[in-house]
Amino acid sequence: MLIEEVHAQPRVDEHMFIVGDASDWAAPLRQLEFDDPICFSRDGAVALYSAATSFYADLTIQVYDESPPEPTTSVDDERTLVLQFATPEVTVRDLNGEDYETLPLPSEGSWNVRIRVRGRTEAARRAQDEYFFRGEEIWLLQMWPASAHG
Repeated sequence: MLIEEVHAQPRVDEHMFIVGDASDWAAPLRQLEFDDPICFSRDGAVALYSAATSFYADLTIQVYDESPPEPTTSVDDERTLVLQFATPEVTVRDLNGEDYETLPLPSEGSWNVRIRVRGRTEAARRAQDEYFFRGEEIWLLQMWPASAHG
């Protein structure tokens, strides 16, 4: 069952924004090379890698108490991973350290995170001619306890 949901429009700089415990991430992330085209995770956080830069992405985070239903909308890409959170909250943050939303979790510990993104081609095309637009690239993160089935 869905227990919490937030929506944010984080600023995307250098193709990235962060979800999780990101207190020490900004400087090292600028020097990382991503093997995965949409995300990089470590230490209870995930950096989401956008197809565009210098704009505001649409992000929805949903927290469930069990495995959520599979979304029915089409996506450009999808990943599922497990993150370990030391605190019972998740923060959306840009590379400049600005917080956009903080979402409470029922507990710290291991959480499944399903990442879905669509609109990547449109965002990349629009970023060629325009800065600081809103939307186009739409992210959905669904989280549920790793101890739950699914």
